[in-house]
Amino acid sequence: MASSRAELRGVLSRTAVPVPFRLLGDGKMLVRGRVSIPFPPRFSPWLTLVIDTGSTKCVLFEEALADFAAATRPWPALRGLQAPTLVGASSARLARVPYLELEAMGKELRRAGVDAAVMQSALSGVLSRAVGEPVHGLLGYSFLRHFRATIDYPRHVMWLDPQPGGWDDRPYEYSHVGLQLERRGAALRVIAVAEGSPADKAGILPGDEVVAVDEEQVSGLDLLTVTRRLEGPPGTRTAITLRRGSVERTYSLVRRRLL
Repeated sequence: MASSRAELRGVLSRTAVPVPFRLLGDGKMLVRGRVSIPFPPRFSPWLTLVIDTGSTKCVLFEEALADFAAATRPWPALRGLQAPTLVGASSARLARVPYLELEAMGKELRRAGVDAAVMQSALSGVLSRAVGEPVHGLLGYSFLRHFRATIDYPRHVMWLDPQPGGWDDRPYEYSHVGLQLERRGAALRVIAVAEGSPADKAGILPGDEVVAVDEEQVSGLDLLTVTRRLEGPPGTRTAITLRRGSVERTYSLVRRRLL
């Protein structure tokens, strides 16, 4: 690691932590990580995770966690969601992992409260076949956003430099009404409703088409813009107009923190 740090001097801070990775298959980067579970030894066995900077969340494949899957059920979670993958959408719960730790060199690298999509997906088998060994999940943005990442490919090491504390690009990400949306052609539709959320209690269903948010038509807005407009401080209201068949209805919903 000393040669890598010397090569990257001027880029890395003294607090940067080296995380070794393996390159397998078509160039996928694999690291080892583990998650906290509520019974001794307090952490899962070491898991193989594919680094995926394009994944907004870390992912854990339920079928690959069979030996301790039951221990993950007490994690706080949003249930009833859909997770899009390269091999199609899968039912998922978005869980708050108490601790996620990476195997690093010379220093423990652990983050508290990491969001992860826990799901059953054919992607697990696809990735496992691609690299020639079991893959338990993805290391995504919900972990990596806490660091500035520098990758030294020749030496197979990823340096993670902690970001200053308190930085959050979406402070109200989990303070909303519980709708998961998707753009299907010209229409913006509900693809999932979080169990027990304000939207669920109001009777909103997957397949409903979003027409307007707070009286503004969504036809000219992109998906991310609409999604973020549904977020906001807990206790505030938002009005969303939906179309089901030929019937339009406006719902006045109160945002609350769901995770």
